[in-house]
Amino acid sequence: MGFENRLQSSHEVTPAQKNVDPLLWGTIYNEAAKEQRRKEFEGFWQERWKPRGVKDGYFQTKEDESPFSAYSSKGWKIHIAFEKGKEKEVSGLLYENGLYFKTEAGSGTYFNGLNESGATIYIGSHDNMEQIAKTIEEKTRKFLKDGTTTKVGDRVMRKGSGSDIEIRPKIMARFDIAKTEFGWLQGNKRYAEYGLPSWSTMGGIPILQKYEKEASNIESAWNKFSDYQRNLYLNGRLKEIYEDSKRELIRDFGKEFLFGS
Repeated sequence: MGFENRLQSSHEVTPAQKNVDPLLWGTIYNEAAKEQRRKEFEGFWQERWKPRGVKDGYFQTKEDESPFSAYSSKGWKIHIAFEKGKEKEVSGLLYENGLYFKTEAGSGTYFNGLNESGATIYIGSHDNMEQIAKTIEEKTRKFLKDGTTTKVGDRVMRKGSGSDIEIRPKIMARFDIAKTEFGWLQGNKRYAEYGLPSWSTMGGIPILQKYEKEASNIESAWNKFSDYQRNLYLNGRLKEIYEDSKRELIRDFGKEFLFGS
């Protein structure tokens, strides 16, 4: 059953849901559709999960199985790291909620392949990302792990894919524009693939491509800087890069899609 039919399944919209994106009440809020997807998942798992080694494999939903596939690398996406060996459980929970995702075991940029596996969930708008993050937290909390981390002073921070922001405990996200008209993959390369690093507290969004080399040089030399120099960069040049990129992203994608209503 394709997602178009699932959206038409018997589900009465309550007054509280009238202002909710139909994508959400057709997926994460639609219990009838969830039941159907639960029945489908076992067969899909057996068909698609092909381990390349011990606890090493890959599973991905197909485009016609989730309406969120339209936003693959065209908006917000979530990264989670979770307990090794729980790939099937986590994939099943994500699949039954109608999400568009890939689950990986082995190596990854946002999880430790020796001890953890990971998933990328493509979503789109900021408001939908926030709602889906709550669902993911509720459904997968007991499996979640830290993923890749970095130390900032005495504080250990989760990095996600490097420029992610932590939107809920152990749930990371960033705005991905790779497949848009402005992206680095299929577009005019107006924006770089990544933004500023998570530890800068200015991550989450890509920076303009014209700043990519400069930002990378600052990050590479960071450990050589004094505390005074670091403060200058954080409150000076890096902030300027972030704010300029943010203004352009709002112009290109809209403030509500980017940062919510």
